[in-house]
Amino acid sequence: MSRFTLKLLAGLWVAGLLTGTAVALPDQATPWASLTSEIEQLKEAGKFELALPLAEQVLALQEQSLAPDHPDLAKGLLRIASLLKTLKRYAQAEPLYQRALILREKHFGLTHPEVAECLNGLAILYRVQGRYTQAEPLYLRALAIQEKVLGPNDLALAKVLNNLANLYWEQGSYLKAEKLHQRALAILEKGLGPEHPKVAVALNNLAVLYEDMGRYPESEVLHQRALSIREKNVGSAHPDVADSLHNLADLYVKQGRLAQVAPLYQRALEIRETKLGPNHLDVALSLSGLVRLYRIQGRYSQSRVLHQRALKILEQTQGIEHPDVAKSLYDLALLELAAGGLSDALGALTRSVELEERNLTLLLLTGSEQRKQDYLATLGKTTALAVSLPLQAAPRDPVAAQLALTTLLRRKGRVLDAVSNNWQTLRQNLGSQEQALIDKLNSTRAQVATLVFSGPDAGDIRAHQAEIMGLQTQAEQWETALNQRSTLFRAEFAPVTVTTVQKALPPDAALLEWVYYTPVDPKAAEPNYLGKPRYAAAILKASGSPQWVDLGEAESLDRLITQFRRDLGKPSTPIKQIQRQSRQLAQKLLQPIYPLLGNIERLLIAPDGQLNLLPFAALIDDQNRYLLDRYTISYLGSGRDLIRLQKDLPARQRPLLIVNPDFNNAAVVKETMPTLQRAGDLRQLAYTPLPGTELEGAMIQRLWPQIQLFKGSEATENILKQARGPLLVHIATHGFFLAQKPIAAPENPLLRSGLALAGFNTRTSAGEDGVLTALEVSGLDLQGTELTVLSACDTGVGEVLNGEGVYGLRRALVIAGSRSQLISLWKVDDLGTSFLMELYYQQLLAGQGRSEAFQQTQKKLLADPRYVHPYYWAAFIPSGAWQPMVFSRAGQRP
Repeated sequence: MSRFTLKLLAGLWVAGLLTGTAVALPDQATPWASLTSEIEQLKEAGKFELALPLAEQVLALQEQSLAPDHPDLAKGLLRIASLLKTLKRYAQAEPLYQRALILREKHFGLTHPEVAECLNGLAILYRVQGRYTQAEPLYLRALAIQEKVLGPNDLALAKVLNNLANLYWEQGSYLKAEKLHQRALAILEKGLGPEHPKVAVALNNLAVLYEDMGRYPESEVLHQRALSIREKNVGSAHPDVADSLHNLADLYVKQGRLAQVAPLYQRALEIRETKLGPNHLDVALSLSGLVRLYRIQGRYSQSRVLHQRALKILEQTQGIEHPDVAKSLYDLALLELAAGGLSDALGALTRSVELEERNLTLLLLTGSEQRKQDYLATLGKTTALAVSLPLQAAPRDPVAAQLALTTLLRRKGRVLDAVSNNWQTLRQNLGSQEQALIDKLNSTRAQVATLVFSGPDAGDIRAHQAEIMGLQTQAEQWETALNQRSTLFRAEFAPVTVTTVQKALPPDAALLEWVYYTPVDPKAAEPNYLGKPRYAAAILKASGSPQWVDLGEAESLDRLITQFRRDLGKPSTPIKQIQRQSRQLAQKLLQPIYPLLGNIERLLIAPDGQLNLLPFAALIDDQNRYLLDRYTISYLGSGRDLIRLQKDLPARQRPLLIVNPDFNNAAVVKETMPTLQRAGDLRQLAYTPLPGTELEGAMIQRLWPQIQLFKGSEATENILKQARGPLLVHIATHGFFLAQKPIAAPENPLLRSGLALAGFNTRTSAGEDGVLTALEVSGLDLQGTELTVLSACDTGVGEVLNGEGVYGLRRALVIAGSRSQLISLWKVDDLGTSFLMELYYQQLLAGQGRSEAFQQTQKKLLADPRYVHPYYWAAFIPSGAWQPMVFSRAGQRP
């Protein structure tokens, strides 16, 4: 194109604007064509600081020549915003992205690829700032636009797939990230060939993900391939090559291949300083790698100097509250510990924990339960280090003890707390939109359950699994939407502290906060800096500092607990054998704790790991007494529960009693929930009647005439699903927990535990199937329910997740809103359980606290020759609120 033609076209283009017609020309036909070309050359050379003023000059020219709402202005805005983002000047970049998005939406509509480009850029900006909850919906919207308009294999789609995968990776959702990265890589390899630089980017991203997943051989192959492509395409001194060098060095550190590490880090640092400048974020990342290497090598002074420089860059480029700053402070804590600087280590770790708490609080407000778990898992290293301090490095330091317990109280059981708070907030502010979302979530979960238990049709396993995954993704989306709705009504909560928990402790009580932890050796190299898992306990009383006790390796204790529970669950096991095992366990778990308890009469036990399945009342103390005779015991998910249990809601309905369901028949009711047809393991289950439970129901109704009694064919799922906050729920039936098959794909453990109700044997119950899973229980409305008694087998067992308790019926009841529970740890005797329940309700109705009532019940059984074996009196444990029931909320006390 000649200069004259270009000038003529430019004149026509401007004239078109003056008449209100926007004539689009290619960049090379505009007055600023030479500037945009120069900008691209500078960007290619990594000279972003020099490119920025030229980009601002282009935008100024555009604003002089174009109408204020012309879509081509968005190009100039995005060019500057991208440069500002690269230079880590995020606050300046954000309004430019937002203005460009508004221009394009106005001109192109909401579903145009140009709009998707803006969404993707703004989402990246939010992600690199750690603003994950704002980034994800933008990525998802951009992805939906591109898939619809461009198709599933367009190259532009790969960019958003990679970016969304990186978001999931940073939040610990590795499996979701892997699928997106693999899809992006396949698109790029097909569209550009296997040696293209963009393919190297996708390879690098997947390699880093595999590294974090512990899949080191796969990670190394991908890293080496990415490095080779980059060196071939852009030369050996390009910032992209530095990325591959740095990431490969990180991998070698985790593998303990330290001899290969230093040259890679140093070469990457030299490239980055030369090409990007001394204060670029990537320079800080190179410095941080050397900080870790020098710490492992004992070169503490050099490591400290590099860390100070790296932290300063991170704070200047990312902001002082960014997750990367928290990670850097964790590295500093390890460094100072290794060097012997305990005070400095505590200061750095305290700040790191506080930053992580801020970001954790934001993340827990949104997203599904699985997403919450994934993100919390990414904070495991700081939790391990915090807990290790008072147990390993600083056993007598009160600051270390305080920091460790604070961290544990904020993180242990945190997902359960967040999920239950979200549901409580929603139910208190339930509108038509919220109810519609709840209905969609319950319906989708029901469909998942149907598919999981029915199995594939005609052996088409892949299609079956794909359908399940699609529904699970949909359920996550409904759950995320509900969590976002709950944030509209949520008040600000102050962070949990040791002091706030301590104020909620009764003066006669001690909190035993158990933890399954991994000790940290700051001088060791990966992968050996983490030791074998151990158990420990923090002891907190109403006054005084927390005390910490290490209790030994978890593996040996878990074996003892498993054998003890197995023998306890059989009445044929000799009592002397039970008592011998009990003393052995108590010696290991409690002997170091007794001197710290003083005159305490009440134990509030917050177990972890396999301790969740241990009845502490059956342990024999140093005075040869059952713990039952020494302490009143209640169980918590975490000491943080003490704060939650200070708040309650009034019951909205009368007490509800379900006994002796007719497993072969169910009454017809008008209102039903989605149909669930299950097979699989459940298909093999069939139950016989429980006449003792009918006697149990008659006894409770005699003591408490106001209670609503449902039995036989009326003891259906629908009764529970239609309930709205009954004061008490008592269910006497069969319970089940199905272990995960070793060769099967992982299933939601809340689908593998539940209760058998009317119609269970025939799987027909007026639109239901008689199988009430824990997942369905979590959707019940028990806000205001003071006590739920599950008078059935195995209602307290489930899948144990360290740090989050047992995934089973008890967890589901807490999510549903129940303030306290009485649940079982093994298969219980029908008549013996009925007698236990009669004694328990006598104590409750006499005004005893829930835990005291159960303690007195257990003592009466222990004194009865028929029930002296712990199999009868130790099967149930009380959890949650321990105070007396307030019966007047739903009828006067009888």
